[in-house]
Amino acid sequence: MEIGQFNRLIRYARNLLAELLKVRMLRGANQSVVRDVCKKLTEGYEYHGRPIMADEARNLGLKVRLLTDDQERAVLDAYWLFSSSIDQLESYAAALLQALPSPIYMPTRVWISHGILYLPLTAEVLLGREGL
Repeated sequence: MEIGQFNRLIRYARNLLAELLKVRMLRGANQSVVRDVCKKLTEGYEYHGRPIMADEARNLGLKVRLLTDDQERAVLDAYWLFSSSIDQLESYAAALLQALPSPIYMPTRVWISHGILYLPLTAEVLLGREGL
């Protein structure tokens, strides 16, 4: 059942990727080209813990345009601004969660015989103060 779920997830990701590529990097490309690139990206890597560099992306069949130094700096500046904003937001959220009275409801996965169900559990349950 889990393997079937993973296979459906890969097909779903491949379909989303195809739709994105059709309007971006492979706009106007033949359907078989889009399908081949999607297959390489969703099944061609056992582990994807590193970026795909420009030459590798070209070899995969993607259209690649390198940024100028100014464009690259602007992208990096925007990334660091966004990243620091997220870090700050997470620290505010953590402080808020500590200040709020219990119970705080957070979703958690519960495995059932025919799939996965997401249920809200209280902070006490999540923190181990209450038995399931």
